[in-house]
Amino acid sequence: MKKVLISTFLLLLSGLLQANVAFADEVQVKKGKLLFMLCQACHAYTENAGMRVGPNLAGIAGSQVGHDEAYAYSAALNGADFKWTDDKLDAWLQSPVSVVPGTQMAFAGLQNPEQRAALIAFLKTL
Repeated sequence: MKKVLISTFLLLLSGLLQANVAFADEVQVKKGKLLFMLCQACHAYTENAGMRVGPNLAGIAGSQVGHDEAYAYSAALNGADFKWTDDKLDAWLQSPVSVVPGTQMAFAGLQNPEQRAALIAFLKTL
């Protein structure tokens, strides 16, 4: 009986922890979507929205840099060879010119690591 109670307790605790993680992830994504307002003047993020001054960011997470053939990237970005991992996105959002010197992206960077993490969480949902 004692083992059943302990097992039941651990199962319930595990479920609660998973629910908390899911809730925290959802909050992070919502924060990131709000932060995307900093980006939306230049970037769209829905699949069929087309290009703005910058490329559409739908599907950016995990993709190859300069992957959208419909957008005319700078020579610097055309010459870059990496995928948009969490680490690359974080570095880019902190300072685009540090990641790809010569990029034409006119963004000074987002210095707050929590804000970058939230924005990346949102970008990963696209």
